[in-house]
Amino acid sequence: MNTLLNILLAMAIILGIVVLGGITYSAIWIFLFTPIKKLDDRNERLAEANREFNKIEVKHAQLVKFTEEQQKIYDEFVLNKQKVLDETSKLEEELKRKQRLKKDYEKEFNVFNQWRETSAGKKAFKKFEEDQVADA
Repeated sequence: MNTLLNILLAMAIILGIVVLGGITYSAIWIFLFTPIKKLDDRNERLAEANREFNKIEVKHAQLVKFTEEQQKIYDEFVLNKQKVLDETSKLEEELKRKQRLKKDYEKEFNVFNQWRETSAGKKAFKKFEEDQVADA
């Protein structure tokens, strides 16, 4: 029976050594490789974040370029609009001037027609027409 207890004790010691070795191996594995794994995970997340940041940066650059192009187009539009407005105001002034001139001519023409309807005007107009026919 003593021998059996010695064998059982030896097996328990061997099992304890194996369990202790397994725990030691696991602890060494965890302590050595967990920081490396965490670093790899961190680097992977950082690389993904950098890729996303680069995409956003490219989009931002494209938007800035697009905005500059649109600003140039808008500036040209504003200049053209101002030119058109200036030209329109000049044309409106010219139209008003011509309307005033037409109104003045109509007044003079009405005065002339009234004078022509008078007897002195008829005589003078008749003489004018005869002079014109004689000169031709």
